[in-house]
Amino acid sequence: MKSIKDFNIQQKFLLAMLCCVTIPLVLLSVYIIYQTDEVKQSNYNYAQVQIQENMYRSLEYEIANLDNAAYNIYSNFNLLRGIADKKTNANYYLVHNAITDIFNLYTGSTRKNNLLNVNFYNSDNELLSYYLYYRPVTLKGKIPNNYQYYTRVSEETGDHTRMLVFMADSDFQMEVVRYYYPINFKGSYIGFLEFTLDAKSIEEVIESFNQFHKGTFYIVAGNGQIMYNSHISRTGLYYKQVAPNGKNVVVKHIDNINSDLIYLYEDSLSTRLSVYITIAVLFLTILAVIYISYVLSRKITRPIVMLSRSMNSIKQRNYNNKVEIVSNDEIGELGMIYNEMTDTIKWYLEYEVKSKLDFKDAQIGALQAQISPHFLHNTLQAISNMASENNTSDINTICKSLSDMYRFNMNINENYTGLQNEIMNVRNYMLIISKRYNNAINFKIKIPPAFHSLQVPKLILQPTVENAVMHGLLSSPKTGKRLEITFECDGENKLLYIYVNDNGRGITAEEVSHINSNLRNANFEEKYKSYDSIGIYNVQKRINLLCGKQYGLQIDSQLDIGTVITYTLPLIRRNENENTDC
Repeated sequence: MKSIKDFNIQQKFLLAMLCCVTIPLVLLSVYIIYQTDEVKQSNYNYAQVQIQENMYRSLEYEIANLDNAAYNIYSNFNLLRGIADKKTNANYYLVHNAITDIFNLYTGSTRKNNLLNVNFYNSDNELLSYYLYYRPVTLKGKIPNNYQYYTRVSEETGDHTRMLVFMADSDFQMEVVRYYYPINFKGSYIGFLEFTLDAKSIEEVIESFNQFHKGTFYIVAGNGQIMYNSHISRTGLYYKQVAPNGKNVVVKHIDNINSDLIYLYEDSLSTRLSVYITIAVLFLTILAVIYISYVLSRKITRPIVMLSRSMNSIKQRNYNNKVEIVSNDEIGELGMIYNEMTDTIKWYLEYEVKSKLDFKDAQIGALQAQISPHFLHNTLQAISNMASENNTSDINTICKSLSDMYRFNMNINENYTGLQNEIMNVRNYMLIISKRYNNAINFKIKIPPAFHSLQVPKLILQPTVENAVMHGLLSSPKTGKRLEITFECDGENKLLYIYVNDNGRGITAEEVSHINSNLRNANFEEKYKSYDSIGIYNVQKRINLLCGKQYGLQIDSQLDIGTVITYTLPLIRRNENENTDC
């Protein structure tokens, strides 16, 4: 992943503008959403207080009135014993009188006329007696048995507990609420009381606390069955089947009836709209900022980008790429300065190249010119010695070879020559040496015929051969002195290798390391006592100038065994289309 420092100027400018505008917008949006959450939390806390405290106390009060009335059943010991003993007929009037007292006690204490009916059932769910309120109600047939909710919850929970159930479409043809009160005698369950009340009285208590958007109350029994819901049609269903998702939930357990009071509500439309509008405005603003930032950044940074591209073209040595000046501001001034700079650089480069070429030609000519006087001294000395011995035929041979060598050396305008010509120049030199030292050195050249047409820098073999003869072979006390030149090429890497191998006195490892270090580091000014600087260093310098610093000489030698000088040269053919074995 790219870091910011790797971005181009347009991307950085665009990023800066986006940060300057987007960050404040995001912070403002976060603040608005935070405030909205605060409102939502405040509403939730208020709902908790209303439901868990105020409404709970109101509902608990209504249930307590029913409990107080029902508890009166325990004042008649004989009645309870008779019910426990299943003496139903004998106790009918006692039961009827008891539930009549309960009915009167409730209506007298609450001063309400919302109680419609009281039924007494034994443990076998058989109706023992009932009491109907005097106000006119419409009954469909006999007294209804609607205790199935109670018995189902008791069976599923394994416990007979008090329970509140709201019903619609009952036999009273109105919405009612039934309260079930279990009766125990000496620790055993013997039956239950069923109170039927007008649902409006308790429903008004519950729904008076429904103050939030799309609020819904549930009273859920211990088995998860709905005993009350703001939508009466859901009574009897299981809460898990109808419970909606994504709503705020407040839960309070009602100990008296072992049920949960659940209140579900949604956030108000204004609260939700504030969040949606904030998100929409933020999104649209960011899109607008991106578009405007892109247009402005492109307009402002395009001249800089074009200037940068033109500057990068200098890496490819393209000094003709000019910047188009489209403005008179600081960027336009930079463009004019850049155009003037490229013109100046181009002029200096052309001048420097021409100067280097002139200097290079002068150096090569001077280096080549240094060799002739150096060799001439040794050759003339040989002629003098031989003339004193009156060997006129040898003098003729030497003079012929010397003439050919001078003819080869005098053409200093040519930097490269054919390998065959370079070898012929070495043969002429070795012919002179053989005559001078009475064939003391066995000289051999092994070159494939296909190599004759290869091109090499001029006058690079004879100086190293002369060094091998003068400093390696003639100074060695060995007999059977030998000098051999071999050739090898690497067609894949386009390299030519030349090996000058002698079995002379050799040099120490320390001297070899010192010479090779000077050759690699182009330290051509130092004269090393074992090898003539005009020979080895002269050749190395000319190869570096003509071919490059990756080419040149390397010395390998062992004392009293011999020396190998390895040339590494570019493989240059006289004709690029010429096919050779290399």
